[in-house]
Amino acid sequence: MDETANEEHAKRVFHNAARKVINGSMSDARVKAVTVYFKKVKGQRMTNKQACEIHLTAEEYKQSEVDWLTAHPEAWVKLCEYWASDEYKVISDRNRLNRKSKPGLHRFGADGFIGKSQRMV
Repeated sequence: MDETANEEHAKRVFHNAARKVINGSMSDARVKAVTVYFKKVKGQRMTNKQACEIHLTAEEYKQSEVDWLTAHPEAWVKLCEYWASDEYKVISDRNRLNRKSKPGLHRFGADGFIGKSQRMV
């Protein structure tokens, strides 16, 4: 492989990895917003597993907080509105059903199932 091809490959790998990290961060942020809302506003404990299944209204999301996002109020409001949108809910529910339909799939992180099995021993 020549240097230009290596650089293009590196850019693709970086782009794909960055996209996964950002998507995961946004998903985690929504779940945290739900758990914080239930704790702060309703006074109820909520696990992440339970929170994954719940969609709040835009106003309910806005009453919550995720430290690294609520520091940017305009972005936080837009994100709350997006999470409450019918468009987002359809995608979220579809993806949740897809994940549940493949119970044998595991996400072990960067070292894969071999590293996970070695750590379990």
